[in-house]
Amino acid sequence: MTTDSNYREIARLQGERDELHRQLCNLLARIHRDGGHYADRHGLTKAVADADLVVAELHCLADEVKRTTNQVLKTDDKSGT
Repeated sequence: MTTDSNYREIARLQGERDELHRQLCNLLARIHRDGGHYADRHGLTKAVADADLVVAELHCLADEVKRTTNQVLKTDDKSGT
């Protein structure tokens, strides 16, 4: 038998689920830079997988920028500028 407290718990969990879904969709929209259209078009599973690739590529690019910056700074130190 379902009690009022069970209904309240179900409603609370549904609200939590909905909020997490909203947060996920917002994060995917930011990563895909499209306002959520990518996830709508391709579904959440593909949008998440592709977002992982996007973030991994961005991390690689950031690492490359850091390496290049460090090399330039070391070169400038050696040349006395």
